[in-house]
This record gives sequence, structure tokens and C-alpha cells, in this order.
Amino acid sequence: MAKECPYLAGCPFYDFARLKGTQRALIVAFCKGMYTSCARYELRSAGKPVPKSLWPDGKLAKQDAGSDNSFAAL
Repeated sequence: MAKECPYLAGCPFYDFARLKGTQRALIVAFCKGMYTSCARYELRSAGKPVPKSLWPDGKLAKQDAGSDNSFAAL
């Protein structure tokens, strides 16, 4: 079994993506797989702030006008 990211439990991306079928591939690839290549993991491990809108692949989500859910659209 692949190792899970040590930050998985508190990661806002995981909380969002586990509800969306299209993002499940990212969870398998990053959160429950090669998490050391996750952009969020890299920043957090370096003690740097992690933008809420940062996806594991390093892309930033576009924030919808009037929405506080920055993961809504990429």
C-alpha cells in the first residue's frame, strides 16, 4: 500500500476533492501516492504558507466572483 501524505488530514484540498469525482485522480496520485511531488506538500514541508487555491500539481485555481471556494474552477 502506498504511503499517505502526513498532512492529508488537515489539507483543505483533500477535504474538497474527496467529494468531487473528477479530482479523485489527484488524490490517488498525490495524497495517497507520490505525495512528495505535491506542490502543497513541498511548501508546507519547507515551512512556507500554502495558498488555499494551490492544487497538488502546482496550478492555482481561479476564484469565482462572489465565491469563497477557491477550488471551484481551475
